[in-house]
Amino acid sequence: QYTYLATGDFNGDGTTDVLWLRNANGKVIVDLMSTAGTVQATNTLKFRDPAQYTYLAAGDFNGDGTTDVLWLKSNGRVFVDLITVGSVLTSNALKFRDAVQWTYLASGDFNGDGTTDVLWLKSNGRVYVDLMSTAGTVQASNALKFRDSAQYTYLAAGDFNGDGTTDALWLRNANGKVIVGLMSGTGTVQATNTLKIRDPAQYTYLAAGDFNGDGTTDVLWLKSNGRVFVDLITAGSVLSTNALNWRSTPGWVLLSK
Repeated sequence: QYTYLATGDFNGDGTTDVLWLRNANGKVIVDLMSTAGTVQATNTLKFRDPAQYTYLAAGDFNGDGTTDVLWLKSNGRVFVDLITVGSVLTSNALKFRDAVQWTYLASGDFNGDGTTDVLWLKSNGRVYVDLMSTAGTVQASNALKFRDSAQYTYLAAGDFNGDGTTDALWLRNANGKVIVGLMSGTGTVQATNTLKIRDPAQYTYLAAGDFNGDGTTDVLWLKSNGRVFVDLITAGSVLSTNALNWRSTPGWVLLSK
């Protein structure tokens, strides 16, 4: 019974590993992958056991080259575990935004300084960004506060216009509209609504990734009936819609977001 997962290089060997959050008891388990694509070790980094975590994100939050883990607890508290070469270097080192009601989060380099930042979606639909310093501390809080007082339910991060800076994509709950905030290299919103796509539609989850290998982030959607679709993006516009419409049989559920 795993409910959320994240991927990253948790032991610094250059290969992407998989981190799992178990629902029943809050246990966290990591599968370390070998360069051959097989599981090298399991449960190696089992930590925070048990605890009531609801969402997690992975990124290099202190700039040391190893993937760290950020946790959102069920009471709205946020914690970060800094990882070094396969072990927990520090726990709760970046404890911030304490006792607030956050519902979803995403990570990415929103100001182009090479360090992973954190984007937050609050339960009232407000969106905030915490810019992280290379020392693993919060450099600026709420620096990119935008789209205030709107009802957004899910978000994803990726480079949707191919300029090398992480952008933010929003799914609005009330009407299924999708909105993209394109970020500048200085950590500000360069343009809003540029890639408004799939409007309206009943999407429940989304994920971002380069699904056609062109170097630009695309969007994968999970519809409320369990069907899955992909929008291919190029240079800030939709190249094709449903181009990778596969697994057309409904009944798929969320694995990761």
